[in-house]
Amino acid sequence: MGTEFIPMNNSFPPLFTFLAKSFIDCAIQCNAHRDCRVFDFDIDSKQCRLWDANLTTGSIVPSSSKPLSSVGSILLSSNMYANIHNQSYDINNNTSPSNNINTSPSNNINTSPSYDINTSPSNNINTSPSNNIDTSPSYDINTSPSNNINTSPSNNINTSPSNNINTSPSNNINTSPSYDINTSSSNNINTSPSYTTTPSYTTTASHTTSPTYTTSPLYTQCPLNTFYNGSYNIFFFIIAVPAIGYGQTVAGYCNGSVNVNVTKISGPWGLYVSPVDGTLYVADEYYPSFFAISPFSHTVQVILSSGITEPMGIFVDNSNTIYMTDRQLHSGTVLVQRQGTIIRSFPAVGLSTSSCLLNGLYEPYGVAVDQSGNIYLGLWTCSAVVKLAPNATSVTVVAGQMGSSGSTSTKLSSVRYVHLDEDRGVFYVTDSGNDRIQKFIIGGNGTGVTVAGGNGAGTGLNQLYSPTGFCITRDGQTLYIADRTNHRIMKWTIGASQGSVVAGSATGVSGNTPYLLNVPGDVALDSTETYIYVSDQNNHRVQRFRLQ
Repeated sequence: MGTEFIPMNNSFPPLFTFLAKSFIDCAIQCNAHRDCRVFDFDIDSKQCRLWDANLTTGSIVPSSSKPLSSVGSILLSSNMYANIHNQSYDINNNTSPSNNINTSPSNNINTSPSYDINTSPSNNINTSPSNNIDTSPSYDINTSPSNNINTSPSNNINTSPSNNINTSPSNNINTSPSYDINTSSSNNINTSPSYTTTPSYTTTASHTTSPTYTTSPLYTQCPLNTFYNGSYNIFFFIIAVPAIGYGQTVAGYCNGSVNVNVTKISGPWGLYVSPVDGTLYVADEYYPSFFAISPFSHTVQVILSSGITEPMGIFVDNSNTIYMTDRQLHSGTVLVQRQGTIIRSFPAVGLSTSSCLLNGLYEPYGVAVDQSGNIYLGLWTCSAVVKLAPNATSVTVVAGQMGSSGSTSTKLSSVRYVHLDEDRGVFYVTDSGNDRIQKFIIGGNGTGVTVAGGNGAGTGLNQLYSPTGFCITRDGQTLYIADRTNHRIMKWTIGASQGSVVAGSATGVSGNTPYLLNVPGDVALDSTETYIYVSDQNNHRVQRFRLQ
């Protein structure tokens, strides 16, 4: 089965669609276009598509209709990487200066089935001792119109790593300033047909690929980051689909470090993906703010920070109205923002309460909104879920008992997040203190049914340990749960006796590698349900994992 690229916004068209000779030809065209970030190529139809999106704003999905289709990406440059990620690019460097690209007589780049550029030490450009062109600083070769250099297949040109070959459409060989082979427009180097470089494979000067920076797909997570400095000094790179369990950083630093002046993120907690345009919304507890990561813009936009104290949950409805909870503002507040303006705040200033009363909110976490505009909120300290109707001045309890925790089917303990499934008439609650997820009937009698966990705290596949955020698939059959203290993400089919680990450690180990998490707070599925976003709070980042 092949793969193809799908942007978060399905209506977003590719930059260009055209016929290409090969996957490499398609890749070179993407490399030459300053706005291209991702491309896909179908061998059967020869169709090449160039995209302005990248692998954090779209998905690589299986394609049964295109069994020979593949996806590639552009890698940002090394100096950009160092400035953004606060670490050396050398950890990603898979080639030594002597590991040049191996070209056969037809000059094709040798790639493995996963489309990695193969640069093993044995794949150097072969030059026989008697046929090398000596290009030391004092021996530049000047060719007049009558002095063409004829190279047969055995007469290869030996260039050191600093002597990159720059080919213009007229196929002249241009080396670095101190080692130039000076050829006028009529002084082309005559090569045999098997070595001719066609104009469609021309690499422009601003996109020259240096073997020194060839990178292994094992480290694709860090360069594919939301933050970059806008430079287009890029290097050609081919990427395979990320492995299951391998996290790609979409906000923050990939190595778990923190610098809010650069990333605008410190302790991400609540997550939500907009059903309108695929924008990822984040509530940051440590750097008190709510922000959005918009597809195709590659930037983090702070949507609310002034006066915020401890953001917890965020929800966006179909009209792009944003609902946000602050656990400590006035002892607990829900804010409603539309087009940048706060249109509602509950409770009103001066009416806050530090106890579990119906005319206020006390330490709210998660928030969800139904089609009628009713706001559902999980109250941490009060161990209850409440509903706030439009224009209401008090809340009603829909699950748990206000101010009274417990482990029976009608009680909850330390409620965190709430999710509605109106199509099936139910809602789900993180009963964190009881290490379980409970299901309730909308408008029912408040009796809950355990659908995940409930077997005590632990690392077993039938257990959760202080779970926090979760999400549910569109078909209402599967939950993805942030198993907070186990530092993992669980997939749990509703009705099953146990779940499976899809991200993080199966044994409760924390860490900051691409395969580990450190206190995940919440999860959110992308529009294709191919990828899941995770707020990796103590690593100060948001990660994305492939699910299938």
